[in-house]
This record gives sequence, structure tokens and C-alpha cells, in this order.
Amino acid sequence: MRRNSDEAHTGHMNDVTVELSQLSDVRERYGRQGPHATIIVPLSRPGDVSDDRSTRWNATRADLRRHGADAATIDRLERVVTSLPPRGLHALVTADGTDAASCWLSDTNHHIKSSTVTVVDELPMLLPVITELRDVDSIVGAIVDRIGAEVFVIDRVDSTHAVTVEGDDEFVHRGAPGGWSQPRFQRRAELTWDRNADIDAAELASQADNAGASLIVITGDERAALFVEQHLASFGRFTVHRVQAGGRHEPSTPERLHRAASDLAQDARNRRIEHSVDRLREELGQRDRAVSGLVNTGRALGEHRVGVLFLDSESNLDRSHANSMAKQALDTGADVIVSHDLDIAEGVAALLRAPYSSTPG
Repeated sequence: MRRNSDEAHTGHMNDVTVELSQLSDVRERYGRQGPHATIIVPLSRPGDVSDDRSTRWNATRADLRRHGADAATIDRLERVVTSLPPRGLHALVTADGTDAASCWLSDTNHHIKSSTVTVVDELPMLLPVITELRDVDSIVGAIVDRIGAEVFVIDRVDSTHAVTVEGDDEFVHRGAPGGWSQPRFQRRAELTWDRNADIDAAELASQADNAGASLIVITGDERAALFVEQHLASFGRFTVHRVQAGGRHEPSTPERLHRAASDLAQDARNRRIEHSVDRLREELGQRDRAVSGLVNTGRALGEHRVGVLFLDSESNLDRSHANSMAKQALDTGADVIVSHDLDIAEGVAALLRAPYSSTPG
């Protein structure tokens, strides 16, 4: 957990902002005494049409007051929101009587029904953070050409430049001579490209191992990217995708590479969720390792039998109740999946750790 003093921004010696970066941070936050005020706000990039933070905050402050938040908590939230950089993402910020915590949200499709969400409750409203932080892997990306590469380590929000790789430029920039020597020159050039690609691949593998990444995303010169992909195949432990996000010396390529890598990671997460939902439906059909509905799922949670809790974000399930069930699941070591269109009784179901006969209802 990373704690950043906001003294420089606010002058308040005792205020800190806790960054919610892993599920253990969520469990710790859930364990605090309430009440908690939680908001989700969009923070547009500078110059965007909706980049009017002061007007939006005035409306949020009024919502917090209507929901019963005290003045000190509202001030604490305001200090955090106004100090966060504008990144074109939603930010969840929650505060209690002691401090505030925040998390950037890159996947808000099934949580954000309006531009701003405001909740004051005995528990912090952390369902979006659970969705954001579960099943998250680092990614290594590269922008390659026939000489070298720019290598990045990419997480769900940020892209960090890790290293520049420079290989041999012999024959790479020299004009092709033509005539009888053309085939020999081409062979030498391709040997150089291949050697450079081997160097790139070795560095990418090393960075991926260090970051714990299994996905590598490559863009840039198409021939060079193909060579790098072929060399990476020899390692046998990475999934490699080539994307078209621009060339090595284009200023906007790193951002496009980050976006492409994030889309690939989100697609992989969605497939894993779909696999879990398919398993839930199969087990509900057999009626021995899954339960659905508030009564049956609540009983299984209370008996610590739940392995995976499913919550339908588009059902009529009370949000505060769903949040409380998610806390209970995390406290007992269960996973939590928040999805949509689950078609489950009362918007809640669970896969069990062991076969269990539920009472109908």
C-alpha cells in the first residue's frame, strides 16, 4: 500500500491519501469504522469539453451534504479530488474520520450510471475497486524498428519506459546497391535485423520476468516486429501480440501502445469472467456446488462455504447490501466477480468450495 502525504497540497499535517492498489488494501478499508463517504468522479484531460472540475465539485459537495456527510469529510474528499492529476479516467475516492483513499478506475462500464456517484454509508463503496484490482497482470510493451526497441512496463493505468535497446545498424540504413550484389546485401541486412530482433526479444523476456508479465505487446516496423515475435516464441512462456500503434519515433506511439495493451488485457479478463460465469451456470444446473438468491448465498457466506461470489451490477440488488456481501466474501478468502446480465436470482449467486445442498428459494 502506498501512502502519499498531501501536506504540500493542503497544509494539513495529519492528512494522507492511501492508494488502493491491491485487494488487501480493500479488505483493510472495509474493516474501518464508519461512516464512510465515497465518490466516483471523472477527471478529464486538460482541454476536454467536460474539463470543469470546480463546477462538478460544487454539485458533488451538495450531494454529499444531502447524503449526510460531515464538513470535515467533505473537505478531505475535496482536497484529494483537486490534487489528483487530470488523466481522462474516473477516480474513486473514499474518506472516513481519519484519512482518504483513492483508486483510478479504468473499467467503469458496469458501475457508472451517471457522471458522478456519491454514497455515504457504514462501509466504503468499493465494488468498483474490487473489479478494478482483481485478476490484474502487468504487461510488457515494445516499439521496435530494425535497429532496436523502446521497452515499456504497462499496468492497468500507467505505462513506464523501462529501457532503450540499440542493436547493430550496419547495412540497415545504407541504400541497396542493386545489380549483382543486391542479394548478398539483402542477406546481410536480414541477418542484422535478425540479430537485433534477438537482442530485443531477450530484453523483453527479461523485463517480463522482472514484472511478472505473461503478455508482451509489440508495435512498430512490421518486419522487425515479426522477427521479435519469432524469437520470443523460443522462450515458450509468453503470449505475444503484434498491434498497429505507430512507429518508434512517433510521439503518440507510447500512448497508443498503452491503449492497445490495455484493451488486450481487458479482453483476457472478460474471457476469464465469462469462463467463471459459465461454470456458475453449469453448477447451478446441477444444484450441488452453487447457490443463488439472497437467502441461500447469505447462508453460504455465513458458513464460509463461498469460493466465488457473483454480483449482478445491473440487477435490482441493493448496492449497500451487495457491498456488504462483497466485504464478507473477501473476509473469508473468497473471490468476488461483479458483472452484468448474469441472469441469477435476486442478482447474487456463489460457487461453493465443496458440494452443498441449498434450501430451495
